[in-house]
Amino acid sequence: GYKPEMKEGYEDWEFWVRLVGSGYRGYRISEKLIHYRRVGYSFALRAAEKREYLFGKIKENNPAVYRNPIDAIGEIKKRYLNIYSSVPFVNLGGRQSYLQMEEKPGMIISELNSEATLKFLENQRPRSPFIWVAKRALDEKATDLLYQTTPFVYILPNFLPRYIHNEFIRNLMKIWNIQIVQKLKK
Repeated sequence: GYKPEMKEGYEDWEFWVRLVGSGYRGYRISEKLIHYRRVGYSFALRAAEKREYLFGKIKENNPAVYRNPIDAIGEIKKRYLNIYSSVPFVNLGGRQSYLQMEEKPGMIISELNSEATLKFLENQRPRSPFIWVAKRALDEKATDLLYQTTPFVYILPNFLPRYIHNEFIRNLMKIWNIQIVQKLKK
């Protein structure tokens, strides 16, 4: 979906502005999902030197959004649709859709906030392997410690609307044939 004329940089920003201008919404995922490394005079540094030019290209490519941003945002919000699937996990029907593990896992379903999650993990490290399902958003420190403990972490508010949380958990339990579940309440 990137525009070829944005090959000098900020193509991702232009892509998201174009999506928003078409009525799509995005969500902020507050997890580190990739490791990004810069070495020397990188592409990102070259793009930063052309920042004004590249922002000009973004505005040029999306005139309806930038002509009157407040009106554009109002019109975009009117077109928002909440589309709910009746079969949301149809593509996650087998273990091949998930990270693999050797042993049969247990599951921890947590309603703890970041501070309580840190305390729990510092005081008692769960026996591996296990899947951690957080029903509350967690800060970076808690998320990092979770991933140091197990690679099987699902922070539900980061990628699912609340109405589907329990169905996702049921799907995970079915896929992994989970028998041992520990619930941590706030």
